[in-house]
Amino acid sequence: MPGRRAAVAVVGGGITGLDLAYRLTRRGHRVTLFEKDAQLGGLAGSFDLHGRRLEKFYHFICRPDAPYFERLKDLGLLPRLRWRRTRMGYYLHGRFYDFSTPWSLLKLDQLSLAGKLRYGLNVLRSRLRRDWSELEDRPADRWLRSEIGDEAYDLLWSSLMELKFQQYAPQISAAWLWTRIQRIAASRRLMLFEELGYLDGGSDILVEALRQAIEAAGGTIRTRHAVRDLVVRSGRVAGVVTGAGEQRFDAVLSTVPLQLAARWPALPAELRSSYLAIVNLGVICSILVLDRPLTDVFWLSINDAKVPLAGAIEYSNLNPLGGLHVVYVPEYLPAGHPRFTLGARVILDEHIAHLARVRPEFNAGRVVDAHLFRAELSQPVYTTGFTRILPPLTTALGGFYAADTSHFFPNDRSIAESIALAGRLERTFLNDDSGH
Repeated sequence: MPGRRAAVAVVGGGITGLDLAYRLTRRGHRVTLFEKDAQLGGLAGSFDLHGRRLEKFYHFICRPDAPYFERLKDLGLLPRLRWRRTRMGYYLHGRFYDFSTPWSLLKLDQLSLAGKLRYGLNVLRSRLRRDWSELEDRPADRWLRSEIGDEAYDLLWSSLMELKFQQYAPQISAAWLWTRIQRIAASRRLMLFEELGYLDGGSDILVEALRQAIEAAGGTIRTRHAVRDLVVRSGRVAGVVTGAGEQRFDAVLSTVPLQLAARWPALPAELRSSYLAIVNLGVICSILVLDRPLTDVFWLSINDAKVPLAGAIEYSNLNPLGGLHVVYVPEYLPAGHPRFTLGARVILDEHIAHLARVRPEFNAGRVVDAHLFRAELSQPVYTTGFTRILPPLTTALGGFYAADTSHFFPNDRSIAESIALAGRLERTFLNDDSGH
């Protein structure tokens, strides 16, 4: 790696971009971060709600999230980390069930004893498994059916997979599903009860701390600056093009969704094609502020033909939020779906009506405030054989590197994975002598 300080453009102001800029400025590089929106944070961005900052899309912390803990420690935020015992519930064919402990599983009268035993054993085996490679080429539904049986899969997982991944559900890799099960299982105390974490003050304090650290180390952050293209000369990147014109850089590291990077005209056709091969779903998320709790569980999964939702996350049952009662209602859809342009009030009213089916004592009159946020590129579709189509972080275009949430595979999306990916990008950049 050359000893000189490189001029580096980081594209994207989500957690990965911010953490990457933080790392590179600490190493003495001249970093400029470009973010198209007015606000930093990406999917971890926040908004003002009743005098506090709340995430637009829910986040929670699990015990295995070591990269997150390391960054909190570096930034002096570790004392803001809180752990709380949480509960999970299921709404199954018109009935509500607590699903918080192994004893809850035994009380699930819609599932046979054999199904309960197979389900519990799979959670235990998933927690103990360390190698996911043999699962990558197995469809998640077939793998889980073989583990827990058709009865348990149809009752507890089938609708969740279909509502989350839509038409792609049969193609999802078992490796992704296993890591999701394992991460939550690893947050259980002696497998008896679940304990999850949150940051006192929300993800916004992490975003703000990273911003301050980047600028204190000499980095520059430019919000409302969308990168429109790359400057390419003699087969290598030489800068970026924004609304302000061309700006020269020795290297460009992109952390925006690959589908957005593929829109840059100067990107080589082969690279653009590889980026577009990754399918990414979008999310619409309602945030409902209620006059009192909806349930006593944090995560409510739903399997009911009359309720076309995968679940509801009562975030205030994890983070007390000063007495506010806050429920997130996510809905995953293909990018470009007409619902992304549908009026917010229409969607909010639909989500409220669906929750009223789940909890008959709930009605629209209990909603004291409501917000809706949308992101058309949010959830990568982790298909079987995913590593064979996943583009590498380095590219044939010298000095250009790119990664997004698809590079979390087989892990699920989380702030911890965003920070870990920033570390991978940093190491790739520093070890690539051709890059700068």
